[in-house]
This record gives sequence, structure tokens and C-alpha cells, in this order.
Amino acid sequence: MPSPDLCTFADVEVVNATGTALIVRVKQLRVTVPRHDLQDGTTIRNDGDRGALVIPRWLADTLGLT
Repeated sequence: MPSPDLCTFADVEVVNATGTALIVRVKQLRVTVPRHDLQDGTTIRNDGDRGALVIPRWLADTLGLT
């Protein structure tokens, strides 16, 4: 059962990956996600990756994704 404290987004594209963050396109928005906030189940890590992004709900709210 998914945690209510986490949000999962499918079909997320990594636009740019740095050592500390991912710039991703999700829900037609471009946002920066700090790597330390990536949660288990995230399948994207590098430039051009497309897959699942799992982040804390508070971060999804802050980024305007919810």
C-alpha cells in the first residue's frame, strides 16, 4: 500500500541531471528535485531517463505538483 506521505508520478522525463538535483518534466511542468529527496521506487537518475518519480508529499505540494 502506498504511503500517504509520498507522491508517485509516472512518465517523468529528466531534462538535466546534476550531482545534487534532477531537473524534470512532470505534469507539463519543469521542476528541480533535490537528489536527497528521491524515495524508493524512483527509476530516473540521469539525463534523458523517463520513468517513475517518488518524492515526499510536502515537496510535491511545494513544487505545485499536487
